[in-house]
Amino acid sequence: MDMTEIDRLQKRLAEAVAEITRLQDVKPHGPKLGQLIETNEHRDAIHIAVLPVTISDEEPLDPGTPVSFKITGNSEIVCKAAWHRAIGIIDPFLKRKVRIGEMCWMFMMPNTITSLRHEWEHPQVDGVDRKGIAEFWLRDFCAENGLDYDYILSTFTKQDYCNTGDSEISMTMEQRTQLQQHLSVLVGREVDKPRFACAC
Repeated sequence: MDMTEIDRLQKRLAEAVAEITRLQDVKPHGPKLGQLIETNEHRDAIHIAVLPVTISDEEPLDPGTPVSFKITGNSEIVCKAAWHRAIGIIDPFLKRKVRIGEMCWMFMMPNTITSLRHEWEHPQVDGVDRKGIAEFWLRDFCAENGLDYDYILSTFTKQDYCNTGDSEISMTMEQRTQLQQHLSVLVGREVDKPRFACAC
């Protein structure tokens, strides 16, 4: 390789480095939510990542309240949080407070998601332990209804119904849906419309 060829390659390398540096200095376009506007801006449209969540606080939460996940690894249940610990806020467009057990949209904090395609990714949501959440929910459900967790799990592993002896189990539609989802995760198969049969 002669000196002319080396000079040409060095010049191309220098141009490539300059272009990379220029691209790194380009600031992302679009409104920067959570910051005051300091430049001349115009109307725009934005995507906001949202997540359906359930409120766990005894005290009703105002729209716009900062929240975080109540249990590590569970991206379904939230509680009030200090701003510096918040992962998102309660839907600021709601017209009333959100009570314990109610579901609403949580708006994720700006610039925290790692991917956005109307199916977004966030490190604290997508690293979720689905089996851990399902077990937590089912153990809680069994405790509330006087059921044996291991018996329920082993029964639904084989079939879609469970004999509860003299106990009659009453469930809301939401509880039925959650039971189906969590059982399916735990038993490794799609449980179809799980139900309890009372021998009474």
